[in-house]
Amino acid sequence: MKFVIDSNVLISALISDSITRELILEMEEELYSPDFLESEIEKHKDLIQKKSDLSSMELDCLLTILIENIFVVAEETYEEKINIDDEAIGDIDRKGVPFLAVTLEKDAMIWSDDRHFEDQDEVKVWKTEDMVAEFFEKDS
Repeated sequence: MKFVIDSNVLISALISDSITRELILEMEEELYSPDFLESEIEKHKDLIQKKSDLSSMELDCLLTILIENIFVVAEETYEEKINIDDEAIGDIDRKGVPFLAVTLEKDAMIWSDDRHFEDQDEVKVWKTEDMVAEFFEKDS
């Protein structure tokens, strides 16, 4: 399976040593994200650092480790899909458009806890709880 990871999932993994972080680090499925993800993380870095109680260096190291498990997709790869996704979710959440575009480009599903993705029907959306049930509980 292939998943496009939304920024809220990665931010959650950066803030706390949680099941979300463990999923990103241990899943064998392919994880993708638009290059927009890195700027989104940078924009919220101070808040993430404050909530995580990590030093700037620790946060940068953790981000590097997590990003190693995610294929970052350049905009030129998915830009043709942006118009489709703009119609699907653009009025609801403009920041969701690149994530949906990559999802269509990679024939993947999206991993997000953002309610806005539920308002579209272009791609299947998996919440973190779905990921845990599928990839951790079946191994138990």
